[in-house]
Amino acid sequence: MANIQHGVIARYDREKHLGFIEMEDGQVVFFLFDKAMHLKFLKDGGDPEHRFSYGDEVEFKMKPSAKERNKWEAYDLRFIRNPRREMLLLDAVENTVMRGYIKRINTGKLMIKHAGSYVFIPLQVSDWETDIDTVYTARIDEIVDFKLTQTNDIFKLTAVVTDAKFVPEYHELCRLQTAHETLQAALVSKNADGYFATLLDGKVDAFIPIPKELTEAQRALLSNLKRGDTLPVTIKQIYHNKKVSLLLMA
Repeated sequence: MANIQHGVIARYDREKHLGFIEMEDGQVVFFLFDKAMHLKFLKDGGDPEHRFSYGDEVEFKMKPSAKERNKWEAYDLRFIRNPRREMLLLDAVENTVMRGYIKRINTGKLMIKHAGSYVFIPLQVSDWETDIDTVYTARIDEIVDFKLTQTNDIFKLTAVVTDAKFVPEYHELCRLQTAHETLQAALVSKNADGYFATLLDGKVDAFIPIPKELTEAQRALLSNLKRGDTLPVTIKQIYHNKKVSLLLMA
């Protein structure tokens, strides 16, 4: 069949429905998987449940770019298989710590390019981290150790570098959570769902949801509270945006 090319999806932005295919000769071409292309994909027998992702081997056709002179873009994509993704997941099973290169793609987003499969994985950078320039920016295109945050949902894979640096409060919160230790949260304000509070001498913002069914002890504890009062809590969840969810202990 004329004009049929073969390549691997190197990057794909599912929200914007656009990405880039790396061809066997190293050339990288742009594609836009818009509504019209999706309908064509289904008409040609494509799986309606399939979502294109990095590492997909695809067949496609080429046409001149509508936006850039002397550039080409891909269309009529057909999924073949994803052996690179299979290689990535196998590595994750066999090795907790993996190797890859820190990359910054054209959108400015940081990614990890897995050294074995060349699959690009979004890099998770927490707001709790410090030394961002040293750990990330200064090591663009350098190889680093990383872990996958999970392997259950291939479309939600993220990577974390093993030598990330965190503020002291984060390490203390992790210790408290692991130990299920009760601590005092200082109240700041309230809404219909619960109480805004701080931990560790005001260094950490947190939220205490009001239990749906209050016990008598909880009801008494929550009566006549004012700003600055404290409540006994344990840490339920530490979020990457420097927020903490708490559980009321009573």
